[in-house]
Amino acid sequence: MQCYKVVEQSTSDPAAFRSVMPRCRPWRLDYRIGEWAEPDVPGTKLFAFRSLSAARRFCQTVPYRGAIFECEVRGDPKRPRRIVAPLAAKMRSFWKHIIDGFVPDGCSNPPQGTVWVDAVKLGQRIE
Repeated sequence: MQCYKVVEQSTSDPAAFRSVMPRCRPWRLDYRIGEWAEPDVPGTKLFAFRSLSAARRFCQTVPYRGAIFECEVRGDPKRPRRIVAPLAAKMRSFWKHIIDGFVPDGCSNPPQGTVWVDAVKLGQRIE
């Protein structure tokens, strides 16, 4: 299924892009055009947008100049009910509970059009 990923240019590698998640910097991973990216932590997911319009709306809300890419995804894209940027030590627990349908305290609604997936492969840059 085609989705859209909002990323920013990596400051350490000109061929790489990173997710736009300021409070999750230790958990951000590199994305490269044409290569599959998977979460480093087993049992976790990656975020993408189901539509280009949702990705554009998100870009208007973040203080970074995000690039939007078409992307291919693995796994059935599902809409998370709530998300949070927890402390690194709680990341595994966060995903386990979210996937099991439990929403921990301190979560907020995800950006409209957000889906979670198992892997992302960046394709053509849109913006």
